Amino acid sequence: MSRSRLHYDAIEQRLRDALEARATSAELKHLRPAALPSMPGRSFLPLRRTIIVLFGLAAAAACALLAVAESNSDSPGLPADVPSHSPSPSMPPSPSSPVIEVPEEAATGGTLDLPSAATTTEP
Repeated sequence: MSRSRLHYDAIEQRLRDALEARATSAELKHLRPAALPSMPGRSFLPLRRTIIVLFGLAAAAACALLAVAESNSDSPGLPADVPSHSPSPSMPPSPSSPVIEVPEEAATGGTLDLPSAATTTEP
């Protein structure tokens, strides 16, 4: 016999001895009578499925109602007629800063008596 065959025989003998010891340790007083068949515990899975389906239907109904409400709103989607783009009457551009008139005497270096506020003109 080979060495591996001896190894397997030893393991098999140990397993047989363990199973025999277990079988002899169980006596009639350790065994209990078979339990009568009973109803399995009630599962809440069908109830949960029903609730999920109802919430889904409620969400779908809410989306449908919102879509219908938006399509029938009082505000018009587009104007009835498009206004023509006619040019408005032209107004002269107003300067961004006031124009100050400077007399010729001040520009040439002469003396000038200025009033308390500068004179401005608007077009």
